[in-house]
Amino acid sequence: MTELVLSAALRGTAMLATAWLATTLLRRASADLRHKIWLAALVGLVLLLIPMPLPEPMTINVNASVDGSSVAAAATESIALLPWIWAIGCMLLLLRAAFGVMNLARLTRTATPAGDFLVSNRVSSPLTWGTLRPVVLLPSYTEAWSGDKRAVVLRHERVHIERRDWLSQLFAQLVTAVFWFHPLAWLASARLRQEAELATDDLVLASGAESSDYAAQLLEVAKHVHRGVPNGAVAVTMVRSSALTERITAILDVARVRARTGRVLRSAIMAACLCSVLLLGACASRGVYKVGGAITAPVPLTKSEPEYTEQARRAKYQGTVTLTLVINKQGKPAKVSVLKSLGMGLDEKAVESIQKWNFKPGTKNGKPVAVQATIEVNFRLL
Repeated sequence: MTELVLSAALRGTAMLATAWLATTLLRRASADLRHKIWLAALVGLVLLLIPMPLPEPMTINVNASVDGSSVAAAATESIALLPWIWAIGCMLLLLRAAFGVMNLARLTRTATPAGDFLVSNRVSSPLTWGTLRPVVLLPSYTEAWSGDKRAVVLRHERVHIERRDWLSQLFAQLVTAVFWFHPLAWLASARLRQEAELATDDLVLASGAESSDYAAQLLEVAKHVHRGVPNGAVAVTMVRSSALTERITAILDVARVRARTGRVLRSAIMAACLCSVLLLGACASRGVYKVGGAITAPVPLTKSEPEYTEQARRAKYQGTVTLTLVINKQGKPAKVSVLKSLGMGLDEKAVESIQKWNFKPGTKNGKPVAVQATIEVNFRLL
């Protein structure tokens, strides 16, 4: 799993960097267009996690056995540190999002109904969350506002609901949890959130709100957001102090394009995203061949026999670990990953062993080429 995520992150760097470049060049275009570009880039990053079909591999069988009745010396299991680090980081961010949603649900249950929205003294900024039954929460201080003033805020939150911004931002949070080590994933998530606010502001202004009054209202809300917004990671909040200056500038910019992205352009963005995914996938497998025709099979020259772990030996555990790898032009195993897991430390032992092998490389028309292969490592007790 970790190798798949790292591979997707490496290829996705080009996609995220392209999104950053495109949105930078389109800074005078509508915020909704830039939002769609960032969203497409994040969708593409997830699609890169889907394994691309590779050439039909050659298969090698390896047998590892141990006398189950013998008292073997304790084997030190190979601990893959990198997967644990990734899993811990991913789990922490997923738990953060889960607790945030739970807290929002608790706030909703304790809030006071006021027509088609709720009022709470535990939130400092108007916010919305939810998809099937979206909720609008207003701070208690908005009760002192005039009806027109409150109507503008409600219009802002309802635009978020119409745009499904909570769903897209939750998706971005989940993508960031998987790719937490990738700075461009964090950038994409932050810019997606910011462009959603700018796009919402554009639609509120297009509906007839006065730009100067609307800007003043945002500043008034910002005065109450002194400790940050509770559950800001999972709620779609009206004001975030860190991005307020950019929003006020955009609101007062009379030359700004505020149109929504048309269906044709949205389709073009998603088509470009899918083409990028296919191209990046093709690049990942470029130059990797299958055995047959003019392609000769690699031949093992030196082998390293896998070892049983003490845990598996004591449990009398048997089975097969299936590995996928590329045997490169130098005859070295590369991109070794577990296709079928066995557990009890035997996966790591299988990978550790195969990485020490040396091959006579496969050839195409007499020249060394990289060849895709699978290796089945059979662990059996005698």
